[in-house]
Amino acid sequence: MASYHGGISVSDDNGAHWTNYTTAQGLVSNHVTEVYAQGQNIYVAADEGLSISNDNGAHWANYTKAQGLAGDHVSGVYAQGQSIYVATYGGLSVSNDNGAHWTNYTKAQGLVDYDATGVYAQGHSIYVSTYGGLSVSDDDGAHWNNYRDHQGLASSRVRGVYARGQSIFAATEEGISISDDNGAHWTNYTKAQGLVGINVAKVYAEGNTIYASTAMANPCGISVSYDNGAHWNNYTNFQGLSGWACKVYAQRNSIYVAIH
Repeated sequence: MASYHGGISVSDDNGAHWTNYTTAQGLVSNHVTEVYAQGQNIYVAADEGLSISNDNGAHWANYTKAQGLAGDHVSGVYAQGQSIYVATYGGLSVSNDNGAHWTNYTKAQGLVDYDATGVYAQGHSIYVSTYGGLSVSDDDGAHWNNYRDHQGLASSRVRGVYARGQSIFAATEEGISISDDNGAHWTNYTKAQGLVGINVAKVYAEGNTIYASTAMANPCGISVSYDNGAHWNNYTNFQGLSGWACKVYAQRNSIYVAIH
């Protein structure tokens, strides 16, 4: 599954064939910022709203501020079960009934900033990256803990977030910040610790392996650590990447990089 200015492209046979979806097929916008899928459901974040298909792209429902989102510009989306988490430039929007109703969280409800850049959730915990820091709730949004540079993050401008158990991974504009105790303490990784660049756009982890994509740098690329950040291997446009690495995901021995 791929996305950017031309909508999204979906392959159900490991890349042998592709189906493209744009506004002509029902998307809210062709300028896609992120895409996520679970089962038959596809969630598309775009600069003018959110598009959801519950039947592998045959039909689409679109959501904007008019339908209850905190903002029209959607920068990230995640889902677990019937719950949908949407990062917008007006705050965080959460639906627990597959989009029928929405609850919005802004600074008034405890978020560190309005401009949400990414979102992740596990169990009752919600993690929101913003341009003012990182917000974490362990009770489905009832209360929030906020983290900025003076609470240990490499930068308050956080572009992405991922979590696994008690570990939180924050992609910031000054490197990666990692906490292994749910935010009590942070370790920061920059070029001095081996990253290819400091402007990290996305971070992902599985097992002891951490993947970070960097953008708007020369060289730009991805940094991979196989030992929880002790050492890093860097892959750049000089080693085969075709442009800015804006997103990264991995599964078993495969690494997927979205290029800008």
